[in-house]
Amino acid sequence: MRASTPWLSILLPIYNVEDYLTDCLDSIARQYQPGIEIIALDDCSTDKSAVYLRQWADSHSIPLKILYHTQNRGLSAARNTLLEEARGDYLWFIDSDDALEQDAINQLRYIVERHQPDLVMCDFRVWREQQRFKHVWRGENHLHSFSGAEKTLLQDPLALFEGIYRKGHLHIWSKISKRSLWGDDLRFPEGRVMEDMVVTPQLLLRVQRYFYMPEVWIAYRQRAGSILASRNQKRIDDMAIACRGVLP
Repeated sequence: MRASTPWLSILLPIYNVEDYLTDCLDSIARQYQPGIEIIALDDCSTDKSAVYLRQWADSHSIPLKILYHTQNRGLSAARNTLLEEARGDYLWFIDSDDALEQDAINQLRYIVERHQPDLVMCDFRVWREQQRFKHVWRGENHLHSFSGAEKTLLQDPLALFEGIYRKGHLHIWSKISKRSLWGDDLRFPEGRVMEDMVVTPQLLLRVQRYFYMPEVWIAYRQRAGSILASRNQKRIDDMAIACRGVLP
């Protein structure tokens, strides 16, 4: 990794998360280190997210680059703008109502410096306001994003697809990728929900070397009104579209 280039870009799309934004930013700040750039984009929030974002930046010494859309364009467009702005060798898209678990960045850096994989996969936990026994019984404190060899550099593309699809977790926030994989052509599809299911398979096709770390690095906040918590026809249609054209 070149000294003049960040080794990691943490990319935060923001829309109407005023109640959760500080948790997310603080979780990153607690483990911030030189060589990381943090970029946040407010997609025309109608709550106080943009105000809280600026207040947080003004009250912390940690560098935070803030971007704004002039009109609300959705999560895919926000991620695409962040992708265009990122300079890091590796990209980590983190949803701004979620949080990084302690020591996640240190563990990631160790893997990157030792193995230089194209893709690093991590595990996550479900973060609920009220966790009940049934949630613990379901294993929500540690959900695995990959089924396959752990803590070793792998180069089997078929095993990569099988391992991810067996678990069914195609979300982009559990996958840290080399910026070079995205090129000038791979972007999130605007106007669709479940956009991860469209992009992640295409990203995987470009991966040659990958590493799975079976540690919880992300606290995924389960909240009412989120895309994953809702069921609608558009979500079903977009999931079907995502399955087309992945493999020959």
